[in-house]
Amino acid sequence: MSAERFERLRSEVDACADVRLVMPSDLLLLPSDLQVVLRQAYREGRATALELAAGLALELPEAQMLAELLVVKGYLQPGPPDKAGIYLARFGGRGTRSGQSPLDRL
Repeated sequence: MSAERFERLRSEVDACADVRLVMPSDLLLLPSDLQVVLRQAYREGRATALELAAGLALELPEAQMLAELLVVKGYLQPGPPDKAGIYLARFGGRGTRSGQSPLDRL
């Protein structure tokens, strides 16, 4: 089951266009189950491969491969070199002065 889910997610993410500066609406281009997990990552500013695996019901190696694909596509950034398995999630463009997350506008 996990392998089928991984292949579906990988295929759908691979079909998405690359992004340079992630905007909230860009998340809507991704598969819905991935949107849920990435919204939390964007709220916290980071995600670990372990959190992705748990949130998507994937094995850890599959979650790491999916995270690396999201890095290539521009949705995540690699974390510090000394902290493997951590990915940064930040929106591009201007922030809001109200303190609200850009996700609140979706």
